[in-house]
Amino acid sequence: MTILPYILQDFNENGVYNNCQDELKIEFTDIIHAAITVGRRNWDDVLYHGIYSDYEVNFRTSLVQTFLTDNGNSRYLTVSGPYHTLDPSEKGAINYFLGCTFAHLLTMKLFNTHISHPNKVKTKDFLFSF
Repeated sequence: MTILPYILQDFNENGVYNNCQDELKIEFTDIIHAAITVGRRNWDDVLYHGIYSDYEVNFRTSLVQTFLTDNGNSRYLTVSGPYHTLDPSEKGAINYFLGCTFAHLLTMKLFNTHISHPNKVKTKDFLFSF
């Protein structure tokens, strides 16, 4: 079990969610699931391209397993040794992907909602929330 600290702020006091600081308990498999599904509408979208989708699932899983570790302490995650040997542009790409992954993970766990890029939505009848 890994601990992911978070802060909810600027929520309306009469709303569904409260401003708070807390910790979310997650499993490494939760991170893998978020990495595989981030930016996708559903599992059909994840697996749309057959064998190439399998390669992409393996690629996304490998990114998480390669660059995140708990260093033998299952409470908190940190970047792994291989991350430190990357050049700055590679670190930027990994950081972007992991940022999207954790944003997706938090919205799934805290708000029970799936996020997707607006270009993936097929209808014009959707709501943006800021």
